[in-house]
Amino acid sequence: MPLIEDTLRKLAAVQEKYPVLIVLVFTVVMAFGSLRMKLDPSFDGMMPDDLEVIRMQDHLNGIRINRYHARSGGA
Repeated sequence: MPLIEDTLRKLAAVQEKYPVLIVLVFTVVMAFGSLRMKLDPSFDGMMPDDLEVIRMQDHLNGIRINRYHARSGGA
């Protein structure tokens, strides 16, 4: 236990001596993590695929896409 207590005391002393450094390190770590974050704003990604409503919507979208390709000669 003394090893943990000594380590925490040293960490507290560094935090008291260099509070701005701690904030900067924390900010850099959080900024790096936020750069790797990916957002999907569409509702399609939020809804579960096994709902009947979603399956019907996917089916109707498939019909609509097939009719478009049939009219435009395919793509």
